[in-house]
Amino acid sequence: MRPSEPARRGVSLAAREALWALAFLAIPLAFFLFIRIWPAFQALWLSLFDWHADPSQRPFVGLEHYHQMLEDRLLLKALQNTLAYTLLGVPTQILLGLGIALLLNAVTRFRDVFRAIYFAPYVTPAAAVAWVFSWMLSPNFG
Repeated sequence: MRPSEPARRGVSLAAREALWALAFLAIPLAFFLFIRIWPAFQALWLSLFDWHADPSQRPFVGLEHYHQMLEDRLLLKALQNTLAYTLLGVPTQILLGLGIALLLNAVTRFRDVFRAIYFAPYVTPAAAVAWVFSWMLSPNFG
């Protein structure tokens, strides 16, 4: 009888899978950090200074800008407008869009005509730009 081989000391399957998951998540995470989070922190940092084109002439004002913002009378009006748009405008647009989509889906006769009419405003600018560029790049006219 042969003695069994000693157990291999290595990284477990779960640990290897976790490492692969981290490796695949590294690029999106780096993108998120450098494209989303870093500019937000940079904007917050810049808001603590009085702006001037020359970086050496930007005095530190701390939270003074936020204090001015909270004392401004227009802040309350802006918050009211934002709240009204959020509570009234967004649900209305969602319900109208859903209603139109359901109506277009329910139509069996002339379905393609209605879809063409609906999508024409989205397709027309791209077609116009393509036509203008083909005209500009034409050897006869451009």
